[in-house]
Amino acid sequence: MEVGERVQMPNGRTSEVIAAFHNPPGTTVTVHLSNGNRLIVTPGQRFRVLNDDLSIAWERADNLAGKRVLAASPRSLGTPEPPESEERATAAYVAGLLVAEAYLTDRGRSSSARVGVQMVDREPLETVAAYCAQRSINAHWYNRAPQQPHHQEQHGLRFSGLAEAYNVCADTSAHKRVPAWVLADRRLFPAFIVGFTDGDGHIRVGEAQREVLLASTSETLLTQIQTMLADGGVHSHLSREDFTSRADGENFLPRFTLCLTGDNASRFCALVADHVRISRKRESAVRFATWTRQTANTETECVPSRAILKNSRAIISAAVGTRRRRAKSSAPASSMRPARRFVTPQTSATKTSPIANSKRGACSQNSHVSVRRSPHVLQS
Repeated sequence: MEVGERVQMPNGRTSEVIAAFHNPPGTTVTVHLSNGNRLIVTPGQRFRVLNDDLSIAWERADNLAGKRVLAASPRSLGTPEPPESEERATAAYVAGLLVAEAYLTDRGRSSSARVGVQMVDREPLETVAAYCAQRSINAHWYNRAPQQPHHQEQHGLRFSGLAEAYNVCADTSAHKRVPAWVLADRRLFPAFIVGFTDGDGHIRVGEAQREVLLASTSETLLTQIQTMLADGGVHSHLSREDFTSRADGENFLPRFTLCLTGDNASRFCALVADHVRISRKRESAVRFATWTRQTANTETECVPSRAILKNSRAIISAAVGTRRRRAKSSAPASSMRPARRFVTPQTSATKTSPIANSKRGACSQNSHVSVRRSPHVLQS
């Protein structure tokens, strides 16, 4: 990061870097969590941990081994604010769609700013044509017949004079990126992502699997979209597929894929379901957003366990005290016998939880915590 660059702030706006400095060399600690995450921090970095008595405390990174680290639920991040205007949201949608599907029709032959886009599905192109009409720009429709028996007819649109469209298509496919004006306003993130989903998004429908894929030959573009999704609490995995091992692999660019599964796929679909233009994708998104065949997560969600336990103990103590007083007041003196002690059998349970294991300068194996319930004694 250098002076003069702009960075995104927590409120979604950007701010210019006016000064930069380097920390002197120092010791770092690599923290490995059992959920697969790895953090490289200074030894004094503090983490929130859950103690055995369910109290929450702060612990240094160099003393985290064997402790349970608390991670914030992605749902706590909330949803972004609505855009300042519908026109601005439509512009972001059009930009997302054109980044995925559009191209310069006269690239390398002239300085014309004419943009072309063609798709099997007509619905997204109708949104682009309507946006051009609002800007008094003429868009030319055309159809392309299938070239092979298993191909489908494609609908096409060509237009010029739309600066936003030209800017997103100026770079070739491997170098495309999210426009700066979209990155500067987090309220436009959902609309841009919806447009890209209509273009290069795939929502795979299965009986017991939820999966969403976003594909591109631009690693920078998908990394930016991955960050935009994480800003809204939706997490994904970026992978690369290289074709150099194929006989004709030198003619193909590497393909990058952003993959969302499980609850993250459902949260993604909840974000885009009401705005996707392609009907089949919208139906799949609605299905995933209202997914019911899932098991409630009782392991990693943040709950006020300490307060719940304290309240439960108070209720149990009050109930036991009332029972004892009633027994003493109703029983004859001659029938009073020494109190008996009832001990429940000792049980053991093992629970898988995010455990932090730290080791200076080296990796350590993930581990899990074993929780042993101590015998409970009840007097009557």
